[in-house]
Amino acid sequence: TIRLVSSDNGTAIRVGAGAGDNDVTLIRVDGKATSPVEIHGESNDSAFGFSLKYMGSRNGNDNSLSIFSDNQTGTQVESVTILQDGKVGIGTDVPTSDLHVFKSTSASTIIDGAAGDGLLTLRNAGNGNWSGINFTRERSTGTNVTGGSIWMPSDTSNNGATLYLQTQSASANAGESGALTDNNGVRLKLASQPGGSGTNSAFTVEVGSTERLRVKSDGKVGIGTDNVDYKLEVFGA
Repeated sequence: TIRLVSSDNGTAIRVGAGAGDNDVTLIRVDGKATSPVEIHGESNDSAFGFSLKYMGSRNGNDNSLSIFSDNQTGTQVESVTILQDGKVGIGTDVPTSDLHVFKSTSASTIIDGAAGDGLLTLRNAGNGNWSGINFTRERSTGTNVTGGSIWMPSDTSNNGATLYLQTQSASANAGESGALTDNNGVRLKLASQPGGSGTNSAFTVEVGSTERLRVKSDGKVGIGTDNVDYKLEVFGA
């Protein structure tokens, strides 16, 4: 056991990298169990252990504090990367967002409540800002093209809430509320008290740039019209 005590805002341990472009192993845990030397953590085998490294050979904000895991094949895998600008990568050493998870095969995430609830919260604040999820895919023109989204904007002018579920061959990103493209886009919109009025609450379906179906809060249904006065109102040729 090593115990270090520092004054307020002091530094208990300071390590010099020797040069601005050096990579330095700060801590290594070696699990190789062969006597007599390796059991003391001196094997540096790359098959048994973990290393915490400062990666100074990268450029600018790409310099990182990284955790390497030994994958039993004699190579080290950079499992977690924290860049100098705060971006965190899991499975990637070049994270492009606040948290970037990458795997070359299928990837999954579990939120496990065990004996309780499991909850994922997307939070935003400020009028016109939004919380949402983009769905990207590969298509004939290339990869990482957004084909749909689920999102909800903030509106500080009233207490209404509107949830969008939409898809389109392109330009269906979260935050996109404008008219969709004819013969292409589809949008479901769940509006609770839009404009602050409960009587305006509705479920609507837009196909292309036109609203095709509306179910109002009083149960009236309109097809081809958003001005519904009867239990079922159909407008069009």
